[in-house]
Amino acid sequence: LTQRGVSSAMLRQEVIDHVLAVDYLYLARKENEILGFSSLQVEETQTYFSGVVTDPSYQKCGVAIALTQTRIVDTLKMGFTKFWTRTQNPIIDHTLCKLLEEMQKKEAITSFNISRELLPCLYKRMLTNEIPLSKDEQINKIYGNLNYPQGDAYRLTITLS
Repeated sequence: LTQRGVSSAMLRQEVIDHVLAVDYLYLARKENEILGFSSLQVEETQTYFSGVVTDPSYQKCGVAIALTQTRIVDTLKMGFTKFWTRTQNPIIDHTLCKLLEEMQKKEAITSFNISRELLPCLYKRMLTNEIPLSKDEQINKIYGNLNYPQGDAYRLTITLS
């Protein structure tokens, strides 16, 4: 799954190193088939969403959203109201915003705030084969500020209430 579920621009070992040194590893399964996985690290005052991978044949089927929602719910159950992740993909940012808006509508959370901090040269290169675009032009504009070839990314810090 790690080789099929991520961009060919990412090395298999990078994916393994990124998601296995974690406190919680979540699996999405259908019978005996693994559709995707995600991970979470517990820090002193917040949690870190360190990765999510979905099998390409199940992408855009809600697997990553379900895994992320589970991590948000678990973050809240642990008594934290803040989590963070890092990405150079505006689709992740957009999807996270949409998920949090849905959770707000369902009254699972009252409100949320997302802050973005530029992390120059974090990855040292672009992690995808093409510059990704989300369905949200405003978010795409923000990510247009990244220097993808040098590996810029954003740290997203989400505060929930």
